Amino acid sequence: MSGMWKEIEARRRLLQREIGAVVKDWGGKLPVALVYANTYAVGMASLGFQTIYHLLNLRDDVVCERVFDDERWDDSPSPLSMESQRRLDEFAVLAFSLSFELDYLRAVNLLRRCPMTSIWAQERGDGDPILIAGGPAVSANPMPLTPIFDAFVIGEAEEVIGPLVDVLNAEKGDRDRLLARLGRLEGVYVPQVHGREARVRRLWLKDVDRFPTRSVMWTPAAEFGFMHLVELARGCRWGCHFCLAGYTSRPWRQRSLPVVLQAVDEGLQYRRRVGLISAAVSDYAHIDALMDELMARKVEVSVSSLRADTLSPKVLDVLARSHTRTVTLAPEAGSQRLRDAIGKGISAEDILRAAAMAAERRFTQLKMYFMLGLPGEEEEDVDALIALVQRTAGQFPHQIVVNITPFVPKPHTPFQWVPAPAVDVVTKRLERVRQGLRGKRVQVRAESPEWSQVQAVLARGDERLAPALVGLRRPTLAAWRQVLREHGMEPAEWLGGWGYEDALPWDHIEHGVSRRFLRRMAEWAKEGKVPAGCPGAGCTACGVCAETMSGGS
Repeated sequence: MSGMWKEIEARRRLLQREIGAVVKDWGGKLPVALVYANTYAVGMASLGFQTIYHLLNLRDDVVCERVFDDERWDDSPSPLSMESQRRLDEFAVLAFSLSFELDYLRAVNLLRRCPMTSIWAQERGDGDPILIAGGPAVSANPMPLTPIFDAFVIGEAEEVIGPLVDVLNAEKGDRDRLLARLGRLEGVYVPQVHGREARVRRLWLKDVDRFPTRSVMWTPAAEFGFMHLVELARGCRWGCHFCLAGYTSRPWRQRSLPVVLQAVDEGLQYRRRVGLISAAVSDYAHIDALMDELMARKVEVSVSSLRADTLSPKVLDVLARSHTRTVTLAPEAGSQRLRDAIGKGISAEDILRAAAMAAERRFTQLKMYFMLGLPGEEEEDVDALIALVQRTAGQFPHQIVVNITPFVPKPHTPFQWVPAPAVDVVTKRLERVRQGLRGKRVQVRAESPEWSQVQAVLARGDERLAPALVGLRRPTLAAWRQVLREHGMEPAEWLGGWGYEDALPWDHIEHGVSRRFLRRMAEWAKEGKVPAGCPGAGCTACGVCAETMSGGS
């Protein structure tokens, strides 16, 4: 059997295991390839990806099919679509969902293998597909991909899907007119039209109840494929200084309880376990009432994340009854001084109390997420991390998994100006944590400090990175460093710090958070403090958070 036929058969077998896939006749419709630049298992667990697929296929004038990364780095053709097993160049529109910066490497590799006139946007003609990208990573900073993609959807895409499709249908065959009209849509950044002069304001849903976000497809081959996923809220109420979601998804918005329950009920015929999705599920205002309703429906429950200081005993009770064995907490830093400096706002007592509550309910594993290399971090903060885990182990007598992530400074956050931590510093501190937490009950897992620096370059980079992305032929650190050198670049160009008045690559992308506000929060972070009585992002007591939706400078 040839390679193409094997690929076709593999996709047909996956389709047979799916519930909810939409297979349409192509006649008279706009063909859109919705591309997730990661594996099938990861992409099918993305609620954002599923939501866009659903909204596009609701239209009678669109046929939307999914494409996933096949993880091949040779000169073979790009992967076929799931639904009809067609090539990428057969679609009029290639719409990429990019949640993570490292997926840029995969996305450009897919496009490099697609038989278009050119991978460069300015060289493509009327007969080539239109390339559009969206998702959290490019919404924050699309610049490394601007020489390649025709347009970017900045922010939450639900409300722009209709106008976007209308323009794509109206201007078929005339690329220049199409790009000009796309550039007039709110929240759509078209580099060839806007350059860096026009400011593009991100899209956000003022009423999240209008678009219930839940699973619309189910397959055992996906991560979390055994559950029905339901989003409770958008954004995050806390605004930790390192967190992209806490600043680019403001304000925090919750769905009403009836809308959440309707979304739950829609999936119960397919799955008896419901996964609740939010930046912090325990923050949801109706969490106890929701738990009561889910128990009345005899539903098993999982949650994406919990916050130690808002953790409801009822949530833990329901998780325990649902045979969930793991509770996840994210202290982020070991010392109170550093937690205050990064705006985390939880205490060691909160963490220990949550661990004790989990132990009482006989959970068998506790996951704790920390970062190393945070701004202002000292050796004593690493010692405090070790000590906090050891104290937690005294409250939780079962397995503890410590997940370590190197800090990456992200655009539009108060830490956007600070340098990325040096690899050797993070590596040494990581080894110190490993040595300090050696034992049968504590397991330490960590992301690569070297790859975190690649992520930092892509998160903070500009259009000069595009030739390196196109030239990359292997997804290795050595190949990445080599291709940068071939194009006269060094990672240090994007890893250092910037001054408050320096121009940043993403300055023309507006997320409704003023530069003045971010600078104020950055200065508070340097002082290692949280404003007295600060309850988290969105409060208007001191007047600072009131600026966050002003869009001012």
